[in-house]
Order: sequence, then C-alpha cells, then structure tokens
Amino acid sequence: MSRHLRKETATRLPVIDALRGLALAGIVWVNAAYFAAPWGLVESRSGIDVVANWATLAFATGKFFPLFSFLFGMGLGVAAASDDVRADLRMRRRLAALMVCGALHAILLFNGDILLLYGVVGCLVWRMRHAPDRTLVRRAIVAAAVGIVLQSLIMVPWEVTGVPSPTPGEDYLGGYIDTIGVRLRELPYVGLVLLSFNGGFALASILLGVVVGRRGLPVTAGGGLIEPEGWRTLLGGGLVLSAGAAFGLVSERAGFAVGLVSAIVWSVATPLVALGWFCGLWRLMVRWKDSKPVRALACVGSMSMSAYLGHSFLLGALYHGWGLGRQGVFGWAGVVLSAWCVFLLLLASSVLWRSRGAVGPAERAMKTWVNRDFR
Repeated sequence: MSRHLRKETATRLPVIDALRGLALAGIVWVNAAYFAAPWGLVESRSGIDVVANWATLAFATGKFFPLFSFLFGMGLGVAAASDDVRADLRMRRRLAALMVCGALHAILLFNGDILLLYGVVGCLVWRMRHAPDRTLVRRAIVAAAVGIVLQSLIMVPWEVTGVPSPTPGEDYLGGYIDTIGVRLRELPYVGLVLLSFNGGFALASILLGVVVGRRGLPVTAGGGLIEPEGWRTLLGGGLVLSAGAAFGLVSERAGFAVGLVSAIVWSVATPLVALGWFCGLWRLMVRWKDSKPVRALACVGSMSMSAYLGHSFLLGALYHGWGLGRQGVFGWAGVVLSAWCVFLLLLASSVLWRSRGAVGPAERAMKTWVNRDFR
C-alpha cells in the first residue's frame, strides 16, 4: 500500500468507525425482535405497535447489514492492496477467528449470528481479491439479484403467513442450558434463513467494498465523497418503495398476492436504501466529524465486534429465562424501545472503555491471534 493511501486511510478511520457504529445501531434495532419473540414474530397490540413494526421494516430491516458488510469489504480491499508480505496470512487468521467466534456466538448467545457468515463469505471474496474491478462489480450485481429473489421468497411467509416455531417459544424461558439446547435445535433452519436472507446482499456489499477499499477510500484528495450519480434519487425512491411495501407486509388483511408483490418491492428497495444511507451518512459524518455524537459513534464502531457480542448478551439477559425472562411481554413499540436502550448502553460503555485507551476485549483477542509470531 502506498504511503499516500495509508495516510488517507488513517485520516478517515474515525468516519468509518462512526458509520460502523451507526450500522450496529440498526442491527441491534432489528435483532431485538428475535430475542423478544420466537422467530421475531412480535405482536402488534396497539396502533403504536403497528407503527413501530412498519418503521422497522421500512427503515431498518435489511438496510444496515449491507452497510456493515460494505465496510467489512473495504477492510478486505485495503488488506488486498497492502504490500505487506504477511497480509495474506493475517487475513486468513482473521477470517478463521471470525468463523470460530461466530459459531460460538450462535450456540451460546444468538443463533442469528452474522460473524460466521462474514467469515465464510470473506474467505470466498479473499480468493477473488486480485480479480479486476469490472469482474467484482458484475459478480456483485449477480449476488444482489439473487439476494432480491431469495429475500422476496422468505419475506412472504415470514411477514404474511407467519413461520411456526419448530420448538416452543417457552423453551427460551428456561435456564441457560435450556436456551443452548433450543438454539442447537433451531440452528439448521436459522442458518438456512440467514444464508438466504443475508447471503446475497452480504456478498454483493463485500465485493463492492473490496473494489473501493483497494483503491483507497471513496473520497477525493480534498476529502469530499466520491458519490454515485443520482444517489439522492435512489435513496428517496428506495425509501418510498420500502415504506409502501412495508404497509403491505404488516397489514393483517394482506393476502398472499399482496404479500408477494410487497415482498418483491421491499427487497428491490433494500440495496437502494443501503446505498443511500452510506452516501448520506458519510457526508454527515465528515461534516460533523469533530462533534461529540460522531466521536461517540466512532468509539462503539471501533470495537464493533465486542459491542455486537454485547448486544446479544444484554438482549438475552432481558428476554430469556436465564435473565429477566421478558420474552413475549412487549409489543413492537416496547421491543424497539428496548433495542435503543441496549444500544445507548453499549454506546456509553464503549465511550468509557475507549477513554481509557483500551481496545475492545474481542478486538484485543483477535489482534493477539492474528499477530502472533509477527514481532
């Protein structure tokens, strides 16, 4: 990697960390439902619950993990452009650690884990790291198209007809060992759903991130964002499509046909909104990079792996039987509120942790593993 590229990357890390922190907020928002009710099928008991369900689908579900994936891909791209002869071994160790951590996370805390998927997809993409940009972009388009089809097929039964849990939801209200047993029984089905729902868009986002990352960063020499043409139109159109489709998905009167059309439109809107979020939030973060909120988001983003694991522990402690056992108690509004409370707690903890100059515990373990024998 050239000296200029290293310098440019270093100066933009706080903004990237802040974006990663905000993406994590969206992920916590979405994941809370899967702790609060079996398969995330939270009840809407009032008008405000319906609004909270609609807002989650319209603005959060499926919209933030592509941003997180893109940033992960940028890291792969920066490593691919490195002139360090040990970069390949470091990355292989990092991806292996992600898969191991993800597998343990899925069994011990949350079977909706995304780290294992990142590790597997990351290994696949790492093997493509020297492919031409045009090839990676084409593969990203194909992966996104596959993602739209699979998401559409999943969203119809998930949101319209409902998915019966293969194990009673009350099992999560038992002891900690009981919850591990439930996760293990659900894991094959959950893994298939995750791969179908997230796999295509995750692969597409990581591939595009690699293209951007190995070129440096999506900024001009003056620090301005290199924007895709018409991203504001894409974001606005995507939000309108997503918001409209979400009405069809949450409507109790929607039949299969309406649900299918709504699911297709919703899935098409997902990459448009994700791209718009990235462009708009990047500009916002650069403009306010010295503000306290952005610095706080950068703290949690810089230890995102620790925070991600922490959100599973905190939500499990709130909703599962080994903790407060509140699963099934709250409607959608309460679940969304609990998600943001958990994220704010993670945010405050990260700021305090980073103020002492320490990296996150998971990041420290990862760094120790990756850099062993390199002294």
